[in-house]
Amino acid sequence: MGLRWQYASAGGLYTAADRISAAQQALAQQNYYRGPISGQLDDDTRRALFQYQVDRGLSATGNLDGRTAQALGINVAAGGSGSTDGSTPSGSVFTTAQASAVRRDAQTMVSRYRSELTASGVGRLDPARAYAQDDLDLWFALSAFADNASIYEQIVTSGTNRDGAVLAGHALVNAARRVDSAIPAARSSAQLQNAWNTLRRQLNMIDTSY
Repeated sequence: MGLRWQYASAGGLYTAADRISAAQQALAQQNYYRGPISGQLDDDTRRALFQYQVDRGLSATGNLDGRTAQALGINVAAGGSGSTDGSTPSGSVFTTAQASAVRRDAQTMVSRYRSELTASGVGRLDPARAYAQDDLDLWFALSAFADNASIYEQIVTSGTNRDGAVLAGHALVNAARRVDSAIPAARSSAQLQNAWNTLRRQLNMIDTSY
């Protein structure tokens, strides 16, 4: 079953490689994480963070937020990522055409998956079908990503604040990670999974940690 995501409640999110490496080391010492100390917020690291947060009664997000970092004993006083220390955020911004393409692809995937679920455009579910929670989780995650992609497109198109657009790109990637978490457990077609993998590779252009 996919991870249940919530928004981080305090201290922002830390995504810098040195902070993630410190988290991986701390989690490994407590037998939550068994992978390499890579500095990458990959699926194994997110699962370890999620389980640690559940066990500690923290907001279970699978992200390294301020409270989790504090609980793990990680020193974040010097600042980790642009989202927490007020510095200029690092990353690239899609062109308007690229942002529009991502939004269209995301909307197409929502329509495809809704069809796979035999659900109508107004949310009417098939009364003869037995649905699983994981299937609905993926539908919600994909729909949220498509909505976020539309917001990102609007921000890029306005072109009024590049730093804000960079941060919006990181937020879009965070939305994509929720799809990453939901898609393995859901009963989705190979075509949908391939389409998602193609789209997510594009997101590496605006966030190299992805």
